[in-house]
Amino acid sequence: MAVIRDYMNGPCRIIVRDDSIRPPEEVKKIIDRVSEIVINEDFRRYMEQKQKAQSQKEDSESADAEQDVTSVPKV
Repeated sequence: MAVIRDYMNGPCRIIVRDDSIRPPEEVKKIIDRVSEIVINEDFRRYMEQKQKAQSQKEDSESADAEQDVTSVPKV
C-alpha cells in the first residue's frame, strides 16, 4: 500500500494510496449502481408528489361537493 499523493488542505491531510484506485470495470459498476439508486429515489419522490397532488385534488373535489349539497335551498 504505497502513497501516491499527499495533500494538505488547511488543517486536513489527504493521503491517496494505491489501493484506493479502482480499475475502469469496477468504476463502471459503481457508477451504474449509484445511478440506479438515484433513479429509483427520483421515481419514488415523483410518485409521492403525484399521490399527494391526487389526494389534494380529491379532497378539494369532495369539499366542493359538500358545499354544493349544503347550498341547495330547502323547499
